[in-house]
Order: sequence, then C-alpha cells, then structure tokens
Amino acid sequence: MQQIFKPTVTVALTDDFRLQARIDVVTRTNSYQIRTGDYTGDMISVYLIVRRFWGDGVRESYEELLRQLAEKSEHLAKQYVLPRIIQPLRSAIGSRS
Repeated sequence: MQQIFKPTVTVALTDDFRLQARIDVVTRTNSYQIRTGDYTGDMISVYLIVRRFWGDGVRESYEELLRQLAEKSEHLAKQYVLPRIIQPLRSAIGSRS
C-alpha cells in the first residue's frame, strides 16, 4: 500500500512560543493516481503561515502586528522556504521531464 505524505513543520520563533511559523507542503494526489501510478502534472502547494498568539503583555495595534508578521514572513520565505523547499522541488520536478 502506498501512502501520501503531506509534510508540515511548525516552529516557535520566540522563547514564549507565541510567534510561530508553519510550512505545509500539500499535493493534490488522489487514490486513483496512487493505484495507477499516473501522476500527470498535478500541483504541489507550499504554504508559509506565520502567526502570533496573544498573551498577557502589551498588545500592538493590528496595523503594527500585521507589519511585523509580513516582515517575518518575507524574511522566512527568502531565507528558508525558497532555497530549501521551492528550488529543490523545482529541480526534482524539472528532472522528471
């Protein structure tokens, strides 16, 4: 029996665990494709989610929080997701043709 793997990694970005990043790699594979081995050009989605949980401390405005999360997301995407996930996936997919 073949299995479908959809890796998900969640990491804490701060010591209090309130700022977290999650990366999901999601395929669109279905049971028919697994049975037949016919994987014709289905999409792979990579999601980067950065989230902040509220605590007892001082709360920034929503605008400031959104700015911080956007900056952190952009940094993580450029530093980690693109070179370590997207580019290797692109190479692997390109080598199949």
